[in-house]
Amino acid sequence: MSISTVAGMVTIYHSEKTVLSNVSSYVNQVGKLYVIDNSETPDLELLRELQAISPSVVCLLGRGNEGLAVALNRAAQQAISDGFTHLLTMDDDSSLPAGAVEQLLATINAADNIGMVAGGIVDPNSKKAKRPPKRPDIRQELTLITAGSILKLEAYQKAGPFQDELFIDWVDLEYSFRLSRHGYILLTNPQIRVFHRLGIKKKTYLLGFIPYRWRSHNPIRLYYKFRNGTYILNRDADIIPERYKQRFYKELRSNIFKIILAETDKKRFFSLIRRALRDGKAGHLGKLVE
Repeated sequence: MSISTVAGMVTIYHSEKTVLSNVSSYVNQVGKLYVIDNSETPDLELLRELQAISPSVVCLLGRGNEGLAVALNRAAQQAISDGFTHLLTMDDDSSLPAGAVEQLLATINAADNIGMVAGGIVDPNSKKAKRPPKRPDIRQELTLITAGSILKLEAYQKAGPFQDELFIDWVDLEYSFRLSRHGYILLTNPQIRVFHRLGIKKKTYLLGFIPYRWRSHNPIRLYYKFRNGTYILNRDADIIPERYKQRFYKELRSNIFKIILAETDKKRFFSLIRRALRDGKAGHLGKLVE
């Protein structure tokens, strides 16, 4: 099966100019690339520059910030309408090496019950980016993230659309569980490198002289992460292993520790985390309204 059967999508939201080089890394590896602008006011100059990269770039304007799930569904449905069988999903801060889509396609087409395949995520600024993967073998996963993944659109039609109400964060993880419920397996091929920025690196000095570095997400991003995580862990408790739940709460504790230790505006961070846990437990989803 040719890469001409693969469409790609990337969502931009007040994106930096680096999205141009990121898109250039994979635009010629897909038959068509849907660029969805979720910004409240579309960046028309950036969209023109993206379209100038390749005639295969199709820009789709959103209706303001509707969230990642809406963008994914829009791209998937457009890809089906345009006759594609697979959808490559990318973030605006993600890029691929040459031949990556062809390798992803070969991996997902190895068996009918493979619903989604991802490459190995590597931070482009880390030392790991220049090293071969420690675990090079293809392996089955419980969840995958959308950056650098390829989704079989037949599986999408059977499992249904991404859950719009999650807005952002855990959109891909929830979908992973749903694919599993429908009998599909998910794979990672670590030999395919996906360069993806994992949060913003910050540095401070504790007590004025002890250096401390950490990956930081803004308070609203953490709200969605912990609200949606709490909601999904409760809803899908029957299929989520205990180790996965433990990992979620370990991440929650780790973020609380980092906020206490190093973040500014601690009051806002903790206010939104408390609200996230309440809303997730109550099933109050959708876009955050403060």
